[in-house]
Amino acid sequence: MTIDHLGIFTTPEVFEATLAFYLVVLEPLGYKKMVSILDGKAVGLGATKPDFWISSRTVEGGNQTSSSKAHFAFTADDRKTVDQCYAKGIENGGKDNGKPGLRPHYHENYYGGFLVDPAGNTMEVVNHYQAS
Repeated sequence: MTIDHLGIFTTPEVFEATLAFYLVVLEPLGYKKMVSILDGKAVGLGATKPDFWISSRTVEGGNQTSSSKAHFAFTADDRKTVDQCYAKGIENGGKDNGKPGLRPHYHENYYGGFLVDPAGNTMEVVNHYQAS
């Protein structure tokens, strides 16, 4: 089973920073901006199809903004790519939420790196089997 797509919502104040963060962090996985809708307030990123969406959202009926926080994981082909994504995240405004390494409490080959993005979402890049 694969994830078809997923999305996160940001406040307008961090939309551009969040989009820029993911464009850089996910570049080693082949992700790029594929589509923009709603006057640029929703952007679909992907390697072969837009399966990761970043959208700006404002609460209806007021001046307040709202942000949904999420956790999600991207699969990497190898551990080196996990390390690259994590490093790019730290270099581009992400906060450490768990340096890349084995997480044997999930399973013996689970190798993940965890970040908090500029909007406060937690994300990880994980490799399940490739040691190199």
